Amino acid sequence: QMHGRARELGLEQPLESLDVEVAAVSAGSWAKLVRVLPGQDGYRSKGAIESFQDNKQLEGAIHVVDFGYVAPRDSVLIKTLINTDGLTTIEKLRQRNLRLELEDLRVFLSDIRRMWSTCSKPKWIVIAVNKVDLFANERDDALAHYHPAGTSDFSRMLSEFQRDLGAQNIGIYVLQVCAYEKDFKWNGEVATSSLERQEQDKILLEFTKSVATISTAHS
Repeated sequence: QMHGRARELGLEQPLESLDVEVAAVSAGSWAKLVRVLPGQDGYRSKGAIESFQDNKQLEGAIHVVDFGYVAPRDSVLIKTLINTDGLTTIEKLRQRNLRLELEDLRVFLSDIRRMWSTCSKPKWIVIAVNKVDLFANERDDALAHYHPAGTSDFSRMLSEFQRDLGAQNIGIYVLQVCAYEKDFKWNGEVATSSLERQEQDKILLEFTKSVATISTAHS
């Protein structure tokens, strides 16, 4: 979405993310290469090694979260989560996903710590709170959940990390975003995608401009 390909005519929405993608992103006179790590675990680890190990060009990192609104693509796993683990509602699934996000954050921050120990980079982190179309009336609560000054376990992990490295050494920012407007369905329950007309484009534009401002401020 940041580099515009998602809005090209005829584009098929991506399925499994298996490869590191690199593309130029611009906002006004600001332009940078953005490396997107694959979403699938094994491939993501390989991408993380390439991105964080001795990468002295890395200025900042964007960590994407979704307030628990994600479902596995494997049909067998879906049945197991519903029938065996009892995750029969969207809210039960969300709570499980929010716990898993803490582990993802721990791994992400560990990668950042290792890189900082060798080259004092990156200088900034953006927590990108995606899928705001699914919780349009709870956006403030979601952003607070991920903010380093908040009270959630996620917030505390970020706060402790920033305190250890020094707030003057690494900035942490929380931004909202919506990659796609799409209803979320789980076990017959639906969370309806809901944004005002053309609000998705506005949110995406503001997100990219904000990343550009953060990047420039820390350069």
